Amino acid sequence: MKNLIVFWMCLVYLFASNIVFARMPNDPLVEQWAFKDAQVYDAWNKATGSGDVVVAVIDNGFDTFHPDLYPNVWKNIDEIPDNLVDDDENGYVDDVWGWDFSSYDANQDGIFTDEEQDIGNNNPRPWVVGRQKIKDDIHHGSLVAGLIGAVGNNGESGVGVNWRVQLMNLKVLEVSGAGDLSPLVRAIYYAVDNGADIINISLVGDVDVSVKEAIKYAYDNGVVVVAAAGNERVALNFSPVYPVCADVGEDEQWVLGVTAIDEDHYLAPFSNIGASCIDITAPGVNVSSTLRYAPKYGLTEKYSGGWQGTSFAAPIVSGAAALIKSIQPSWGPKQIYKAILSTVHRTPPSDPQAYQELYGAGLIQIANAVDYAFSNIVSAHLLKYFYAFDITDGTTQKSVPNDSEMIESENKQILNIDDIASFVSGFVTVKEFGSNKSEVIIYDKKLDIVDSWKVDSLGKLNIVVGDILGDEEVEIVLSPQYSSKNIFRIFDLDGNELHSLSEDVFYRGVSLGLIDADLRKKEILAVYGKVGAVKLKHFDKDMSVVREIELPFIKDTGVPDSGDIDGDGVQEYIVGGGVGDTPYIAYYNNDGSIKRKFFGYDPGYLGGLDIFSGDYDGDGKDDVFVGPQADEGSIIFWNNRSHKIAEWKFVDGGVMKYLPVF
Repeated sequence: MKNLIVFWMCLVYLFASNIVFARMPNDPLVEQWAFKDAQVYDAWNKATGSGDVVVAVIDNGFDTFHPDLYPNVWKNIDEIPDNLVDDDENGYVDDVWGWDFSSYDANQDGIFTDEEQDIGNNNPRPWVVGRQKIKDDIHHGSLVAGLIGAVGNNGESGVGVNWRVQLMNLKVLEVSGAGDLSPLVRAIYYAVDNGADIINISLVGDVDVSVKEAIKYAYDNGVVVVAAAGNERVALNFSPVYPVCADVGEDEQWVLGVTAIDEDHYLAPFSNIGASCIDITAPGVNVSSTLRYAPKYGLTEKYSGGWQGTSFAAPIVSGAAALIKSIQPSWGPKQIYKAILSTVHRTPPSDPQAYQELYGAGLIQIANAVDYAFSNIVSAHLLKYFYAFDITDGTTQKSVPNDSEMIESENKQILNIDDIASFVSGFVTVKEFGSNKSEVIIYDKKLDIVDSWKVDSLGKLNIVVGDILGDEEVEIVLSPQYSSKNIFRIFDLDGNELHSLSEDVFYRGVSLGLIDADLRKKEILAVYGKVGAVKLKHFDKDMSVVREIELPFIKDTGVPDSGDIDGDGVQEYIVGGGVGDTPYIAYYNNDGSIKRKFFGYDPGYLGGLDIFSGDYDGDGKDDVFVGPQADEGSIIFWNNRSHKIAEWKFVDGGVMKYLPVF
């Protein structure tokens, strides 16, 4: 008989207390004690999540198309739906919405044959068709998913810890809650290999070496794992279960084990305990969340309260991990575990060991953890590598910091482009297309085309990409390289024009850059003006001018950027000379005053510079990259004191574009 794995879920109907908090979304059922006592509402004053963070929900499947979950459901964009082909070659055909790994005990004998064990399909949603009796168990995965990331501020039911997140739907159990361990193992590997940042496992099973290996695989690949303690009031020190106890005896912490408390902050009577496996506690009684919704089959409620179990304490912790990841995207399990465990509420115990057996470090305090994450933000951007593109022949040179060699390849995608920019999911190029048009092409990280669309233009365009409007969506900003009254236009990724800024006079082109705003949001830098009166202008998300800086050394359109070059947590403005300008680099303080100006390139070179900032040497300060737009010469990194810290020489330079990757 295979090792079995089950989850526990209890239903109790209670009444929620009135709650007052600072930042309230418009979701009518937002209030619940669990969120108040875990500091969720206070955390929302600082962070509400990000669509860049992926949380895998390994459970009995959640309702993919629930109206309060669907906008936050992870979708495998590398897979073409229903073509019966494994397009992304990950071993799963048509896994657009996740995967159902669950075994099915066809003859109900409690034993899973190899054939029954290997059953799987691309629909992880709990099925209701043909069921003679639908039990409450069918809601389990949907409840878990909703606590982590039911959509916030959409006027629909309740809300998760994260208003925005990606929820990966991985089903490993039938709705009855019973099954064997092999689907869990496969699901963990799938989650890690397909981009999950956090894995929530609200189920427990027998000790099994394959589960232990899978949990370690997740940890080694930088993935947080949060596991429920289980609901049998078992002492896990003596009767361990997996995955919550998978790291017992190890030098490093692979998984966060979670017990449940009630509204009086006492251990829930059903919760397992044991300091060897338990790391933290969270509310797990009278919890409210999303349900499996299928009105045609009698499932008419979208959301309800009164649920209890460590199954519902764990996703509150997973939600906290996702919020922290949205603030600190480079953090892995070590840093995220520290942020969570070092910021708990801990009632001073008379017996510290007994306290730890029940509650681990203490009660999760998500606002404190969020504050911790923000307090450890380093303004500098650690540079992973950068590309130098010769757009005349497609030659691409990739360089890694502190490596003197450049890896050369050829990419036809960059032939004759006007400009290129990167964002978290890939790259965007723009180039002229016929008469009075330009084409914007969006690529994934593999440089495969995701989408393309055309815009009106009278010549070449510049491009930058980021969350400009503060709506947690990526926008594309285009500016003219030709004479125009237009300063820039803002588009969404589908090509819809969202905003346009123009002035009453013609300028000879506009150069663009970005400066960090709050969290991952960006604001626009633009250099333009009449000859002898060129300025750098900093625009906020409302397109109001934050700062104007006169640039007497720029004739037409210099090149702007920003960076924390002195490591004080404040961004400085950086401007380089454009075509026809003396190749100066100038640093300006945040108040607009000049900080330093120097020759960033050979003083006799007038072909225009390209610049970007990034932490080249890992000292916590941004350095400034300088490369020629058209020349055979050098690529140089300068520090905040205008000292040259790195240089690469290259030949056969044509028309050059450069792209940093952080």
